[in-house]
Amino acid sequence: MATAHQKIAVVVVLAALVGTMATGYAAYRGSNVARLRPIVWAMSALLLLQAALGIALAAGGNRPMDGLHFVYGPLLLFSLPVALLIARGRSQRDAGIVLTLGWLVTLVLSLRAVGTGGFG
Repeated sequence: MATAHQKIAVVVVLAALVGTMATGYAAYRGSNVARLRPIVWAMSALLLLQAALGIALAAGGNRPMDGLHFVYGPLLLFSLPVALLIARGRSQRDAGIVLTLGWLVTLVLSLRAVGTGGFG
């Protein structure tokens, strides 16, 4: 299970990088970012799966190297949904900027979660 958690972590980081670039490009062009919402929800589902695996690992006695992992992980669950809420009702460009920032926060938090993960 630890290996699955680690492999999904790599997918999360790469997906966050792609999401940041895609929404950044959409914001730059002023494109309709509403078409990117399914990707946001797919990423949120992946993060929920990752959280479930992490909880199962912690319950089984596998603790991360750094306790901050328990901060970064849960914050990841909220970064994109909160960005969607903030983006609601804004112009296409502004919504794109907000979503880009949400993806960027997701990228940074996922990198920090990977850095504080591992098992000691």
